[in-house]
Amino acid sequence: MKVYIASRVRDANTVVKTLREKLSGLGYEISFDWALGRKIPEPYTEYKDEAMKLAENAKQGALDADIFILIWDENLYGALIELGIFLAGSTKKKPKPVYILGKKDRVCVFEMLPEFKCVETIPGLLELMKSHR
Repeated sequence: MKVYIASRVRDANTVVKTLREKLSGLGYEISFDWALGRKIPEPYTEYKDEAMKLAENAKQGALDADIFILIWDENLYGALIELGIFLAGSTKKKPKPVYILGKKDRVCVFEMLPEFKCVETIPGLLELMKSHR
């Protein structure tokens, strides 16, 4: 099963790395690992070709994924676009699972959909994901 992990860039070497290692050890494949790639300096408009290539690869990774993990942060932006791309590739007949990892102080109506699961810890996430192996 292919998994896409989305988060803020600042979490690439912490929670994303930990989660990637744990998932790989359990036999999951990361559909695109943006966190391992070359970091593109900001502003992205000055590095447009590199940024566009990264965005295309991330877009394809989100579309190719069977499972989407969103590492929650109140200030997400790009990761929410990745989630939208993933959901666009899902179907009503066979929705793909979305896991939101982290502590949140609010609830969204979309979390009521059966394909959405919220969990606060990596061990809790891995337990929920057992049904997909």
